[in-house]
Amino acid sequence: MHDGASSSALAQLQGAEAMLRASDVRALLDLAHALLLPSKGANLLDEAELRQQLIRLFDVDFIGLALWDGSQTEVHQTGRDSGLELAYAEVRQSHSSLDQRMSAAARLRRGASLASALLPEHELRQTDYFNLILRPFEIQDLMGCYLRRGSQIQGNISLARAHTRLQLGPRELTLLTLLEPHLSDAVARAHAKEKASIATASFPELTPRERQVCELLLKGLTDAEIAFHLQMAYWTVRTHLHRIFGKLGTSNRVELAVRLSESMGGPRPADQAQRQ
Repeated sequence: MHDGASSSALAQLQGAEAMLRASDVRALLDLAHALLLPSKGANLLDEAELRQQLIRLFDVDFIGLALWDGSQTEVHQTGRDSGLELAYAEVRQSHSSLDQRMSAAARLRRGASLASALLPEHELRQTDYFNLILRPFEIQDLMGCYLRRGSQIQGNISLARAHTRLQLGPRELTLLTLLEPHLSDAVARAHAKEKASIATASFPELTPRERQVCELLLKGLTDAEIAFHLQMAYWTVRTHLHRIFGKLGTSNRVELAVRLSESMGGPRPADQAQRQ
């Protein structure tokens, strides 16, 4: 597995076997493996095969993915009605007190939950969530889960079925809770890759290989780790770095990381850049 969080979540499968079918466990393992593969971007729903695996496992009519970086929210969905995407985006940006209360209650929970478990029914019926999504699109209560990376929340994934179908229940809640660390890891890796690519794109004087070295440096890899990742000698990495220092007017890894980060308007990079 990619890291401790994913390994820990996968280990929980042993305790969930009483609730899940053997086919559920196999499908969940397949999805966890698929999420380790390089993605085209942070929007996991853009990956057709991954999207179909999620739909098959949860047997849902709608999947919504909201991603945010502190300054903006990207909303993506796949489902029966394209208008649902606009409604989902509007609700994600809702400032109504009840919707904010519901979101705050969800943030306090670890793992998946049904929105109906977050507010009394009479209050739920007054939310934008109910009046812009559930009622007009005739879908059941959304099941949702925040995607966490340590203490940071990266976004939210929501799933739902048409109102004529069997209600989502303990099986689906368990599956989504077990899958959440893998989804979070995949989103975090894709975001890091996108930011690194944006940073190096500002410097056309760098060769493709030098761009790869810079992107891995921004992810916090040491010179030895970069060498292993790119299948080259340690001293070849050092040679690339010295050439990059000269081209960008920097003298060490920290200055280089700062220069790259500033090129995309980001904050000063973590102290990881000092590692060699």
